[in-house]
Amino acid sequence: SITADKVNVVQISTLEADESQRGEFDRLSSVSKDPAAVEKAQAELKSDAALTEILASKNVQLQNVVEVKTAADGGKIVYVK
Repeated sequence: SITADKVNVVQISTLEADESQRGEFDRLSSVSKDPAAVEKAQAELKSDAALTEILASKNVQLQNVVEVKTAADGGKIVYVK
């Protein structure tokens, strides 16, 4: 099962100021406006109780989750608006 230290929550707005992350910011901004993409992220949360619990413990509003990626180490990167 996944542990809290393997979950990285990224606020999309924090990527905007970083030149190297600008492309990712633009992509995620588009994703956040795409109901189907957001629905996919929400469905992933519903199917992963451990991740949902960890996000709740980090005070993440689940409805703000835009995308969930699996990192190289098996952890999760959760992008929130």
